[in-house]
Amino acid sequence: MAVFFFASGIFFSTEKYKNSFNKFFKAKIKGLIFPYIIFYLLTYIYWVLIESHFRGGDWSRFDQFLGLFYGTYNVKFNDFNGALWFLPCLFTMNIYYWFVNKIKNNTARIAIVCILYLICFYFNTYLSPLPFGMFAAAISLVFFEAGRMYRPYLDKKFPIYGYVILMGIAIAIQ
Repeated sequence: MAVFFFASGIFFSTEKYKNSFNKFFKAKIKGLIFPYIIFYLLTYIYWVLIESHFRGGDWSRFDQFLGLFYGTYNVKFNDFNGALWFLPCLFTMNIYYWFVNKIKNNTARIAIVCILYLICFYFNTYLSPLPFGMFAAAISLVFFEAGRMYRPYLDKKFPIYGYVILMGIAIAIQ
């Protein structure tokens, strides 16, 4: 999944919402959370009506519905469509990055991102996942920031080779 966060960093626009957290927040709700809710509910209905009758597991329908608000892959709360964890996590990571991006000193910003990575990697290993992928989002900031740092080189310095380098980095990260 690191490659998706890396790619998200490449295509993230810091200029579009740099002065308005409110506009940024609303845009991320519209672009990430609304699709998450729609796909969650559609796959939940499919799971309740069809798949739960044919697939093993003794999962409570109510717990599976509560997974909509938990927003993190957890078999108890989202057995039927675990891949959807990515959207709430990307939303949370974007919110984190909006604040981290306010740090203009690159060294300080990278240090903060790395410290968050280490802290949340430790807690994610020993604690249950937090709602909306709060630990995973902080961990993914490293890959997102790497994508943001790589973006200027993609077209300017390496017009055709940039894409080859990008694929090499993506393969290395995976």
